[in-house]
Amino acid sequence: MKKEKDDYVAHVYIKTALEDACPGVVSCADILALAAAVSSVLAHGPYWKVPLGRRDGLTANRTFANINLCCSRPRHY
Repeated sequence: MKKEKDDYVAHVYIKTALEDACPGVVSCADILALAAAVSSVLAHGPYWKVPLGRRDGLTANRTFANINLCCSRPRHY
C-alpha cells in the first residue's frame, strides 16, 4: 500500500508543479502517459512516442471506460 501512496504523491507533486508553471495546460492523462513511457525506458523496456494533448474528462462512466479493457471480456481458456 505504501508504494501506491508514494506513486500518488509523486503524481500530485508533478501535477502541482506543472499547474504552477503552466496553469490549465497539462492534463493528468498526459502526466500518467509520460510517466509510463519514462518508467519503461528507465527499466530498460521498450520506448514509444507519447502523443500529448489529452483532455481530462468532465464526467465519469464506468461502463464506457471498461468497454475496451482486456479484462472486461470473458476469458476463454
